[in-house]
Amino acid sequence: MRCAKGFATAELLEVHCKAIQVCQPSARGVPEEEEDPEDGMSTAVEKQLRSRGGKDKIETWIQLFRLLFPKDFRIPSPCKCTPIPRGGLDTG
Repeated sequence: MRCAKGFATAELLEVHCKAIQVCQPSARGVPEEEEDPEDGMSTAVEKQLRSRGGKDKIETWIQLFRLLFPKDFRIPSPCKCTPIPRGGLDTG
């Protein structure tokens, strides 16, 4: 999309795309390989995540992580969590 705005629903996106007044291109207009994953996922990534079968099916944590964060070399464990002491966190 030209403006790179996010929309909560497909219907809102459709309304935006059909607007008479054309939106301005995003200053963020960077090639896909330079996109920041924190800016959201592309429609191609979303389509692959929604895929339930075929060659693009995501079956492992590593495949999922690599799809979402292609530039990260270090893949964290999906089971790693920091235990919280029984008394809760000490905030003072």
